Amino acid sequence: MGGIGKTTLVREVYNHFAMEKRFEEQSFLKDVRSIPDPLDLQKQLVYDLLQEDLQSSEKFSYWFDRFMGRKVLIVVDDIDHRSQFNVLIPDIDKLARGSRILVTSRDQNVLSNIMRGDGHLTAMHEVELMSPHDSYQLFNWHAFYNEKASDGFQDLARKVADACCRLPLALEVIGAFLFDKKRPEDRDCWHQATETLRANGDILNQLKISYDGLSSDEARLMFKDIACFLIGKDEQMAMQIFESCNSYKGPQVSFHALMDKSLVTLDSDRRIRMHDLLRDMGRNVVTKQSQIEGQRSHLWDPAIAERVLRKNQGTDAVRGLSVAGAKDGAAWKAETYTRMSELHFLILDHCQVKGDFSTWSEELRWLQWWSLPLSELPPTLSLLNLSVLDLTGSKTFLCKELRMLILKDCTALEELPQTIGKLSRLKNLDLQGCSTLKALPDSVGELVELMQLNLSNCRSLERLPDTIGFLSKLKKLWLTNCTKLKFLPTEFGKLQRLDEFWADATSLSRLPHSFSQLSNLEDLHLHNALTRLSRLKNLDLQGCSTLKALPNSVGELVELTQLNLSNCTTLERLVSLHVPIASFHLTDSFLEHLMKYSFCLYSFFKFSPIFENQKAISNLSLFP
Repeated sequence: MGGIGKTTLVREVYNHFAMEKRFEEQSFLKDVRSIPDPLDLQKQLVYDLLQEDLQSSEKFSYWFDRFMGRKVLIVVDDIDHRSQFNVLIPDIDKLARGSRILVTSRDQNVLSNIMRGDGHLTAMHEVELMSPHDSYQLFNWHAFYNEKASDGFQDLARKVADACCRLPLALEVIGAFLFDKKRPEDRDCWHQATETLRANGDILNQLKISYDGLSSDEARLMFKDIACFLIGKDEQMAMQIFESCNSYKGPQVSFHALMDKSLVTLDSDRRIRMHDLLRDMGRNVVTKQSQIEGQRSHLWDPAIAERVLRKNQGTDAVRGLSVAGAKDGAAWKAETYTRMSELHFLILDHCQVKGDFSTWSEELRWLQWWSLPLSELPPTLSLLNLSVLDLTGSKTFLCKELRMLILKDCTALEELPQTIGKLSRLKNLDLQGCSTLKALPDSVGELVELMQLNLSNCRSLERLPDTIGFLSKLKKLWLTNCTKLKFLPTEFGKLQRLDEFWADATSLSRLPHSFSQLSNLEDLHLHNALTRLSRLKNLDLQGCSTLKALPNSVGELVELTQLNLSNCTTLERLVSLHVPIASFHLTDSFLEHLMKYSFCLYSFFKFSPIFENQKAISNLSLFP
């Protein structure tokens, strides 16, 4: 059953073996049945195991053959049909001996079908309900942040936990709901929760207790918006949308309320996640409200949305709509969207919409139109209040009020117009996979609010403009696989707020002198890039006070003779240098950090890998 802990258990197993490094490579493919395009999962699998970029499903078999000889660990989480497994693991025989595949499903027949007759060792594990003792403890951790209930609430806590039927998801959500209700006058709330849980055997109705208990209409609206349209989306993107909507006065507060109640979570990539049972509960709420009010507000199912358009049933109650992948019909006629004057979210992926756009809603905040077939956005389309425009795989853009512009995999995009500098409120520019883009215009330096710039896999990019140093708020910059990029601008060090910099697999032949001025840099990734700096003799990173670790490729700089890490006050680890260096500078703060993990300074010098080959060191400076 859903919510019993299948994904949690398989994640624990996966993390255990990942930590032990028992496998050469590993990949965790989550929520497989909820991802409509298998190419997205194939891309993740190829990148996780080979660090390569898959462009199309037709090429997947080529890359899968490259898995041969590699001992891998693969998790295929939550499937409901064998075809979902086959499209990811087409030939298990090509995996190396000792590889493991873990599959989760609610349907035992699906797993049996996968395991039948392949000649490989297989095992089935049926996840059981938690024991009464464990379920009581889990509830207490969420309701009291302790394995024991607070005085005066022990009996109440046990009754609520029992009413959750030992289902981990319910224990977590209901526990979080009751966390701030521990005053004497709140005891009635606990009694009501127990009675409601016992009266509603349906898990969705049980979970709805937490939704009903949200303290504001704004938080409830946000929960519905996420459940219908924003699961899997980047947190920052979602906040840009919410902040631009008049219906949200304090979106950060509402979002944290959902987090506190365990109704939504963020994964390691800060993408919004929601358990599928909570998603179903949220969508049920929307459906029932629509039946009562006689008008639909959220049309997340393209088939239903297309039927509404065909019958001309769209009204000003419609807040969001998706017709992704719809065939030629009502969804392709611009005029059918006219009556939805309050439309905020619109997803038109792969749709060739034509006609009169002048009557479309001016309330649009998020327009997602992947593989837009037009050479330009319709000139009559009002984008006055648009906050996020996602044209992944398309050929065009632009709109003045944008906060986020996503042009991912726009392979025909060779250049950006100078007018991009007029996007004065833009905070996130995603150009990853624009493989024919050769350069950025100088006007990029006018994007004074820009915080993230992603140029990964822009394999034709040859240079960055000198004006990039004017991006005073830029925090994250990705240049991974920009294979033709040979140098960084002289003024690169002016990016004073840059805290994350990825330049793996580039052709960088030198770093600018200003590089050491990046005082906020925390994450530096130069895998397969520093090795091209084969003649680098002096690496000066002094003052990078937030840098936590050096990339391992520093150890391959065969000509390096001077390494300065002065005032790198948060540096946590060093790398092994394979050649002697003559000058090495550290500060006392780093040594103090190391002393927390060493009995004495002598043990650090004796055992630290950076000194293994340093018989020729002549100048060791420890400041002060």
